[in-house]
Amino acid sequence: MNETCIWKFTNSNARSSNESTDTRNADARNADARNADARNADARNADARNADARNADARNADARNANARNADARNADARNADARNANARNADARNADARNADARNANARNADARNADARNANARNANARNADARNADARNADARNANARNANARNADARNANARNANATNAGDVDVRRSRLWMRSEA
Repeated sequence: MNETCIWKFTNSNARSSNESTDTRNADARNADARNADARNADARNADARNADARNADARNADARNANARNADARNADARNADARNANARNADARNADARNADARNANARNADARNADARNANARNANARNADARNADARNADARNANARNANARNADARNANARNANATNAGDVDVRRSRLWMRSEA
């Protein structure tokens, strides 16, 4: 009777000890599982944070690249605007040079025309003076010729008068001689 009770008690203690061990093992397994779940959750959270960080880095990189592209585009626009402005200024300068050249050429043509007019006027004036001189020479020649004709006429008149006078004198002499001859013959 006592042996049977001792054996039952021993077996009961053994079962209780085994059950406690099983419980502890189960608790340990549950704790391990919870720890594993926690580690997995931490890992997932870390992965999520890393993914967020990578995504944020990618977005930041995209933003930087977009900013760089925009800056390049603005710089290209500025360079193109500068080139257009430089081309416009050069075109304005070329046009101004052309206008100045046209003005200089027009001034030169006007000066040539004025000089030609002056030369023509000088030539006309010289021709007029020469014509006046020729006319004066002609008038002087006419006057000299008229004076010569008048002098010749006067000289002719004088010669004629002298001839008449000489003729009259000669005629008187003849008459005197005749009368003397007549007087002699009568005597």
